[in-house]
Amino acid sequence: MKSKERIIFIHIPRTAGGTFSVLLDKAYSDCQRLSVPPHLKGKPIPIQHLVITGHFAFRPRYTQDFLATFLRNPINRIVSYWLYHNQSQGASLSLYEFIESGIAEPQADWLKGSTLNDFDFIGITERFEDSLRLWNVLAPKSKNDTDIDTSPSLRKNASDRTNIPIPPIDKSMLKKYEYDFFLYQHAERKFQSIYSKYHFG
Repeated sequence: MKSKERIIFIHIPRTAGGTFSVLLDKAYSDCQRLSVPPHLKGKPIPIQHLVITGHFAFRPRYTQDFLATFLRNPINRIVSYWLYHNQSQGASLSLYEFIESGIAEPQADWLKGSTLNDFDFIGITERFEDSLRLWNVLAPKSKNDTDIDTSPSLRKNASDRTNIPIPPIDKSMLKKYEYDFFLYQHAERKFQSIYSKYHFG
């Protein structure tokens, strides 16, 4: 198999990667795609499939293939994670308690050992539809694959659609996520630079 024909998508929690994975399911046949189960996070994954998705950390050998992920504004992500955790676990943590708990791993932890240049595609959650358009231009496809649907989608999860008042968050509360802000800002600039080259109307 030629280099860059295989797709590896690192799904960082609460970055719209679940919705993106559903769209990948529709674009690539099941016989080609492998969704890595959570218990394999951080462990070596099998590489015999054409599309590999899941919650697993970066490894240098993944750069031999078309490596992709999504990044999200760290404040938006931590709020989303907090809402999701309380709803899914029946918990009642305040936002501040949730931040202190360390439940939400920094996005940078999933990408440890990599640079942005190691990735062939980095989507931006806040520009989800734009990210899908760029994916359709950049991602490898076989003759049986289709483009990802770029129409307005299911991206906003139920846990993000809530009337719960969101307390103000100061960056000083998010020392643990300090590198996430740096990573996100640089990824956003890189995304815009690439996106502008294709003159999407």
